Amino acid sequence: LLFVASYENLSCYDGRTGKRKVIRLDGSGRQMVNSLLWDENRDCVWVGTKGCLYRYDIETETVVWKSFLPGVSLKSLSFDAEGNLLMGTDAGLDVFDIERDKHRRIVHDTRNARSLSNNIIFDILCDRNTNVWLATDRGVSLAQADAGQRYIHLSELVRSGEGNLFTCMHKDSYGGYWFGGKNGLIHIGEKDSRNGVDWFRQGSKEHPVRHNRVRHIYEDNSLDIWIATDGG
Repeated sequence: LLFVASYENLSCYDGRTGKRKVIRLDGSGRQMVNSLLWDENRDCVWVGTKGCLYRYDIETETVVWKSFLPGVSLKSLSFDAEGNLLMGTDAGLDVFDIERDKHRRIVHDTRNARSLSNNIIFDILCDRNTNVWLATDRGVSLAQADAGQRYIHLSELVRSGEGNLFTCMHKDSYGGYWFGGKNGLIHIGEKDSRNGVDWFRQGSKEHPVRHNRVRHIYEDNSLDIWIATDGG
């Protein structure tokens, strides 16, 4: 089954029958779906919309509405190392303890230099070391579990003072990292990140891209990297 999020609804495509059906999340009809996350343990799909969080149970085909996020737009979903559901929104990071049915919110605090860099969170990446990376409107925030890691400023990697507001991230099968944002796509190779950095942008002769606004990064079964931009 392939679940498809769109501006108007959530739908499910069955590759065996070639049919697609629309899943009604509520009685209002059209609903803008921003993010999806498959929950293998519970055999359900968590659905983040512009204003609500839903749980769709695949076997029973039923929808459950979670009421603790009224009016908040959910931009990204992920699980942390403890199994909590992490929700990147336009009002901070929400952490949902599914087993205890408890919820808390983490936001930017001007009094705390170690708080979120910005409340608008476009993407979440949880790595193998249980660190949580958050792509925000003001750079990347890191909830660091491994104290042995250190920060590297973007200018150290690209040898330039130009910046990029990152909105999506991906670690590929070769160990490389991809960072997409409002100023193109940056790829950092596995072996030597200081020499293996490529910046894909409009007008570049060596590394062109259709549009500098990168929306999503995806790696398929053939290990090809697909980039969704505002230009195709």
